[in-house]
Amino acid sequence: MRENPRLLLGPASPRLVVVEPAGNPGEPARRREARIFPLVALVLGLAYLIWLGRLVLASRGSPDILFFAAESLSYLLLCLLSYSTWRLRSPCLANPESPPRLSVDILVPCCGEPLEIIQTTLKAI
Repeated sequence: MRENPRLLLGPASPRLVVVEPAGNPGEPARRREARIFPLVALVLGLAYLIWLGRLVLASRGSPDILFFAAESLSYLLLCLLSYSTWRLRSPCLANPESPPRLSVDILVPCCGEPLEIIQTTLKAI
């Protein structure tokens, strides 16, 4: 944690404390690997739109233009999704003390089944 020195006005003033997320040693490598997929999707999507645009310009039909508009909007959504996931960080999960073991009652209803089936079911639990 670090304190913002501009907001410290005196001993009685409130302090702004910035909590920085704890980083894992392998986090930058994981982030780089995770950023490859949106980049590949954007490049392939753009190549698809260029290819489709050339086909639509050659045919000049109104259904083709509407289809190209729909594909362009879906590519725009892909761009927005890639932008929003670019800076995602997974929280560093600390290993808190494990909760005490609780007992659980498991009820296995049976009505006229052979004993072997009930024993197999209980062994699987």
